[in-house]
Amino acid sequence: MGVVERLKLGVTLLGFLTLAYTYIAAGFIICALMLCSCVIWPFNKTIYRIINVHLGYCFWSFYTFLGDWWSNSTCLLYVSEEDHKLMGKENVLCMQNHRYEIDWLMTGMVADHFNMLGNHKVYSKNSHKYVPLVGWTWYFTESLFLKRNWQEDKTILKTGLKNLTCYPKDYPVTLYMYPEGTRFTEEKHKASLEVSRSKGYPDMKHHLLPRPKGLMAFVRDMRGKFDSVLDSEILFAEHPKPSVWTIAQRIPVTAHIYMKRYKIEDIPVDTDQECAEWLRDLYLKKVRFY
Repeated sequence: MGVVERLKLGVTLLGFLTLAYTYIAAGFIICALMLCSCVIWPFNKTIYRIINVHLGYCFWSFYTFLGDWWSNSTCLLYVSEEDHKLMGKENVLCMQNHRYEIDWLMTGMVADHFNMLGNHKVYSKNSHKYVPLVGWTWYFTESLFLKRNWQEDKTILKTGLKNLTCYPKDYPVTLYMYPEGTRFTEEKHKASLEVSRSKGYPDMKHHLLPRPKGLMAFVRDMRGKFDSVLDSEILFAEHPKPSVWTIAQRIPVTAHIYMKRYKIEDIPVDTDQECAEWLRDLYLKKVRFY
């Protein structure tokens, strides 16, 4: 690396450290305001939710700033014209694959484009709500934190999903789910194949075996309350392993995101097996993207 390149990298890192300081300071201010807004909760939950949707947007937009402006990265969205018209205009569950360190960043950029960023929620591990700033923001904006114990999680899901139906109509909710449960690695893929083969299921070359319980609970409880399920597949064809470090260095990456909408009433949940088969078939068809 030459002197000029080193200077450019040094200036970039200095700028990124300045942004990091701004992010931490602003994040603590936003979370403090969210904490103060809790006094409104007992009297008017709607006002509390509206306030925190906007505060949440202030926090999450920092990440989309990094992707969109700082690194000049691009999202190429592949979606039908009919589905495109409905994005950001309805309550939706968005199911995503999870192969990359920054796939969440790129889907956040898409969400921002369709005004879905401020009122997005996630399924996450219970321990994540204690993570400074990110976890706190999810907590105040009513994300769902699961303990990975189905007996306890059933109650958490029932209560949490019910809360998501209480938002005003002009504040549609986007709930993100990773049906695979964790990020794809070769080691996890090998373990997933062992489980899949032991049950007689076809091999999945690019995904872990999806877990259907969260989807089943969602569809059964939310029919008539949420409009659709949005299947999302993200690939970085030109950058096999993009990372946060890639973004920090202002290296632009291009994400290819394929989305397809399914009406919630069209997803079969009469039996657990029926829903599990539907989800497995959906993931098996994703091989066409690779």
